[in-house]
Amino acid sequence: MEKITGVILAGGKGTRMNGSKPKVLMEIEGKPMIKRIAECFDPADFKKTIVVVGDLKSEIARVLASDIRFARQAEPKGTLDAFKSALPFLTDGDTALVVPADIPFLTKERLTEIIKFHYETQGKAVVVGMKVENPKGYGRLTIRNNRLSIIEEKEANSTEKMIPYVNTGIYVFPISLVKDLVNQVTNRNQSGEYYLTDLVALLAEKDQIVPLYYPEDYTLKGVNDLTSLKSLLEEKARQEKGN
Repeated sequence: MEKITGVILAGGKGTRMNGSKPKVLMEIEGKPMIKRIAECFDPADFKKTIVVVGDLKSEIARVLASDIRFARQAEPKGTLDAFKSALPFLTDGDTALVVPADIPFLTKERLTEIIKFHYETQGKAVVVGMKVENPKGYGRLTIRNNRLSIIEEKEANSTEKMIPYVNTGIYVFPISLVKDLVNQVTNRNQSGEYYLTDLVALLAEKDQIVPLYYPEDYTLKGVNDLTSLKSLLEEKARQEKGN
């Protein structure tokens, strides 16, 4: 079985954390967040790991293993633009497991489950979703015109904002499926950015992507600011105490 390539999207500056360090370099339980995530991509299980970076390459490289490869995102123009920065490191035969760099409690076990699910789909792309009690801030996963769709929070109407199924930002993309589609995505949206969620829409039109849903779990949640980090740490403590 061909090993999958890990792609970690760490091109943003993460200024909303208001700390002395960029978000991905903030220490959480004694370890920089980007290091916590990169360590989930065990070299024994992954073909290689690519970290997409912006201006912070030297700082990020200092806290990661020497076998990590870096792709440069010249400007932070959205998640799809970040993913495209990694494409020169990938071949048509590769499959990329894409994760954002702000899911501090992601685990190797979760990644293993996601990869297993991908193989069970006979090679389709995968978007990882989660059913949550409070979906505010997340893109919503739904069905539009009998096709899977992800609606960004900024683009959602009041009804769509009530949808409890959210996008974790984790995807599996066979490169042969997406290499031609990535250039079809436009930035005609409120942010003027290129979204991976629009790539999902194009894959859905071809029936080449499926969702994998999890119940609410702190290991799949990202953080945007100090408030969300505090809430996530409290949720982690509650779940661990419950176990």
